[in-house]
Amino acid sequence: MIPAAAQAVPCAVCGGTRNEPLYRTRRRTGTAVGDVDVVVVQCADCGFAFNSPRLGIEEYRRYYSDTNLASGQVFRDNRPGSYYSRLFAERAAFLVPFLARRSSGLVLDVGCGGGGFLSALDLPSGWRKRGIEPSAKASASARENGLDVVQGFAEDLLPAEAGSVDVLSLISVVEHLWAPADELAAMVSLLRPDGLLFIEVPNTLFPELSLTGFFSFEHVSHFTPHSLWRFLTRLGFAHVVFDPAPTRGIYLRCVAGRDPASFEGAEIMPPADDRDALRGAVARYAEDEARLLEGLERRVGAAFARWRAEGRKVAIYGAGLHTVHLDALYDIRANATLVLDGDPAKQGTTFLGLPVHGPQDIDRLGIDAVLISSQRFTDEIAATVHRHSSRPVEVERCYD
Repeated sequence: MIPAAAQAVPCAVCGGTRNEPLYRTRRRTGTAVGDVDVVVVQCADCGFAFNSPRLGIEEYRRYYSDTNLASGQVFRDNRPGSYYSRLFAERAAFLVPFLARRSSGLVLDVGCGGGGFLSALDLPSGWRKRGIEPSAKASASARENGLDVVQGFAEDLLPAEAGSVDVLSLISVVEHLWAPADELAAMVSLLRPDGLLFIEVPNTLFPELSLTGFFSFEHVSHFTPHSLWRFLTRLGFAHVVFDPAPTRGIYLRCVAGRDPASFEGAEIMPPADDRDALRGAVARYAEDEARLLEGLERRVGAAFARWRAEGRKVAIYGAGLHTVHLDALYDIRANATLVLDGDPAKQGTTFLGLPVHGPQDIDRLGIDAVLISSQRFTDEIAATVHRHSSRPVEVERCYD
């Protein structure tokens, strides 16, 4: 059920209040917020998709600041050649050419997490890089890596630093904003008149299937190329250039600005209206998600049953939200003896009642079967498991 505190909200793109339901599910948060109904609607006027009703903004703020399961808290393996090191480099390669005409400036990365993107930005000596991140853990990790990062929200910098930023970076941020139009309008006041906005959000035309769900409690806005372009132009950004080939098409990445000088030679073309394509994508997603859950239950259930019969010592790799959702399908404590995770901050703690160890402990603990509780970079995780084991360890994935 929708909690009594949930609030219906208008469309952030056009302000409309008429909408039609697209999708509904129930998600675990793994926190004191509890299980939450997620209702996705589409604006009847402009076609933008968003969650409504939804919990109040203070609930979201507490969630992002306190839990170790929120997006900004997730441990990223940034070693050379890893999934995230390649992704950070891809983002930097798209942004940097837009800065060529500037010899100096300030890049502010809002919601910077552990600072992976800031580290990947190779800028001339006249440039400075800063970050702000609501998660205490993630911001501390960034500072430990030598980055200028403070804990907080972008509005904490106002009004003192209004008009001081040359590039405002918002990677995997805008989809989380409770009131995106108002909050982004406040954030962009940090920009100089000729400042640039660098944005990356999930592409709802290609929603990724996962046990944790593309349509989640955290993501309250669901952008397509057209709705993101319309959203930014409504905020006064007349020039919007999209990256033509972000990773696997699952992201929308763009640079936006008000000063045409920064966009000389760039192809600027408004995306076509895609509201019908969005409805089709969400309908297919709902069907595919049902099949995914059925297949995952069979796959994981068969692995657990076989390992029990063989007397294996089983570990789950991943002390995160994916495992919280997996626990709803299978009692993790009845099927595994411990959890493995590459995040040093989680090692030595407990998760879902099980001890958390690093992969370096696999041999010492006698682990001979590992279930990877993740959708992404499973090849990297499997390689990590085998690298730390001197004897055969069977590795099973949740997904094909």
